[in-house]
Amino acid sequence: MLKAVLLAVGLAWAGTHASPSQMRVDELSMTSYCALPVRYHYDYKDTTKFITFKKGDSKNWTEANGGFIDLRQRIQFSYADPVITENQVIIELNGGVEGLGKLSTRFNYNLDQQEGFIPMNVEMSMWKDRIGGELVCEDSRIRTTYNIEDCGKVADTTVVPMQGYDRCATKWAPKNGKYFAEACTSDYAVYVNTNSQLYSKSAKKWNPSARSVGYSNQGWHMAQFSDGRYTSTKTGRYDDLPAINFECFEAPCKFPPDEKVCQDKEQVSVGNSGFNLCHDLPSTSPEIVAVMEVVLCPEHRPQRV
Repeated sequence: MLKAVLLAVGLAWAGTHASPSQMRVDELSMTSYCALPVRYHYDYKDTTKFITFKKGDSKNWTEANGGFIDLRQRIQFSYADPVITENQVIIELNGGVEGLGKLSTRFNYNLDQQEGFIPMNVEMSMWKDRIGGELVCEDSRIRTTYNIEDCGKVADTTVVPMQGYDRCATKWAPKNGKYFAEACTSDYAVYVNTNSQLYSKSAKKWNPSARSVGYSNQGWHMAQFSDGRYTSTKTGRYDDLPAINFECFEAPCKFPPDEKVCQDKEQVSVGNSGFNLCHDLPSTSPEIVAVMEVVLCPEHRPQRV
């Protein structure tokens, strides 16, 4: 419940430039290059409703044929049951898309990987004109680059056999309602951030997400990782740089009485997270997305864009 409340608010980046307050998505495009069939759960409230993508399948929806798709909260994919956070790919839209072709209140997006990952990388791009054309704004394209073979080699991770595939679980996932202060400074959290990448439109390059280091304006000074200590910042991210993923939780370090204990031990809560903030667009005009493109297992496509 705690996570859901904070995600609904939408943690955004501290910036001097306002973002557009509205947006419109005209078309949704999805393509899968995954070896296993992928299930797209188009109704986040009922995960028994899904569309299956086989390898090479591509589907496109607009306002005319995509009225059944619920984009208000999230886009989510799975290979098999159970449909739980650690066994899915989740793109949180945080109430930002009321429907295809409809003008909506605009929020930032983020990924969820607090509890583990499955062998299904994702790439998401918001195109201004067409797929492969011009991106809508500076931070409107992201990807993950996980490798399930890394699981077990990263400290505190375990390979969990599933139905025809393995998933990677972190030791610091919540258990019976208990959250662990070690999560955000764990090697797993560093791995998630390294492999959760944001594309810079202006620099034309991919950059990893910044690790969570604690909020300097909330009492944190340093964060202790296995590779050293890092100075806390206003956004709670290293050097106030962006991050696209929730690699860990707000709890327990964000809230009393654990907050002071975490600060003393140089443990932290998750920092600001999000993409598609579009600070480079005029705040007086809506963000117009011609195509919201989602590619699954992009590392296996014939040609990279």
